[in-house]
Parts: sequence; C-alpha cells; structure tokens
Amino acid sequence: RSLGIYHVLPPWLLIQRRRLPFDRAKHRRAEMLAQRARGEEEPAHSSSLEGAVDIDESEIDLDAISAQSLRLVRSILMLIALLSVIVLWSEIHSAFGFLENILLWDVTSTVQGVESLEPITLGAVLIAILVFIITTQLVRNLPALLELALLQHLDLTPGTGYAITTITKYLLMLIGGLVGFSMIGIEWSKLQWLVAALGVGLGFGLQEIFANFISGLIILFEKPIRIG
Repeated sequence: RSLGIYHVLPPWLLIQRRRLPFDRAKHRRAEMLAQRARGEEEPAHSSSLEGAVDIDESEIDLDAISAQSLRLVRSILMLIALLSVIVLWSEIHSAFGFLENILLWDVTSTVQGVESLEPITLGAVLIAILVFIITTQLVRNLPALLELALLQHLDLTPGTGYAITTITKYLLMLIGGLVGFSMIGIEWSKLQWLVAALGVGLGFGLQEIFANFISGLIILFEKPIRIG
C-alpha cells in the first residue's frame, strides 16, 4: 500500500505544480482587469517588468515546493513502513525491548504534589531523537505540501498564505520540542526558569528582537506591503 501511495503521489504533485502557476496567472489577470476598471492601471513598462520578475520567482518557488513536498512524502512513507514492521512483527519489537532496561539517568517529577523518580532509558532517548528528526523534516517540508494540497484551493493572497505557513512552522517547532524534551524528562514545569530568564532578557536587551518578531507577524497578516 505504501508503494502504491509513493507511485501515485509524484504525478499528483506534478499536476498540482502545473496548476498553481495557471491559477496565479488568472488571479493576476483578474487584479489587472479590476485596476483597469478603477482607472488605476500602472505604466506598461513597469507592469511588464514586474510580471517578468514574478514569473521567475514563481518558477523558483514551485521547483522548491515540489522538491520539499516529495521529500516530505518519502519521509512519511518511510516512517509508516517502519511503524508497520514494528507493529506486525512483535518479535522485532521484543528484540529492541532491552533498550528499555538500559537506564541512563533519573529525573524527579511531581504529580499532585508527590515527588517521584522517573527513569530515563536509552529507548526513551532514541524515541526523543526520532521525534526531533521528524519535527525537523516537518518544519522544512510540510509548508510546501500545505501550499500544494490546501492553500492554492483557497482564495488567499500570497501574504496570507505565507503567514499561514510561517505560523505552521512555529507551531510544529513548539509542539515537537515539547514532546521530545518531555520524553527525556525536561518538562514544561522545569523550563519555567528559562521563561523567566527570557522575560528578564526582554526587559534589558531583547525588546527590539521581540518587537521585530511581533511586527513581522502583524505585517504578514495585515499586509501593508505586497509580496512580489
């Protein structure tokens, strides 16, 4: 089944890749017709120059999107195949059961006010590393697949689509980091001191960086300037 999906998805990605510039061209044409109707048409030379630049950028973006989407599909199928092997053949799972018996360190966890020692095994560390690898692949490649599979079918401006993919990256990084660190005993409650230190840093020297980050998000959603 995984092989069938692998052979079906590349043609689908190719179709979506070819359809995306056509939809963008239709959108630009509709904008130009609307500008002409309002008497706001720009000079012909400027329009042709900007159109040429937009086409080049679109082609580059589409090539990157296709490559990233295919890499993400390959990674997901490899993960599905690996999990299927582990689930179907319990002997393989039991063969790696010794990893849970290799104790690396203990961490103190508090549940309902009661402190207890939680062992961190080699198996937990390997799973955490796997979570970080999967998170890295998702952050790098999922926005491209999101663009091909979902965003192009919605009536969104390029700025809004870019904002959605950017926020998706931040959410994936946050979720993957929390899950991975929790598996090795670094929970959110133990990171509160780091959050407090960041708060102090914001008060002394990171105001500009934090302000630029928030301003960038506002610009992406408010769209005072147009991408391209």
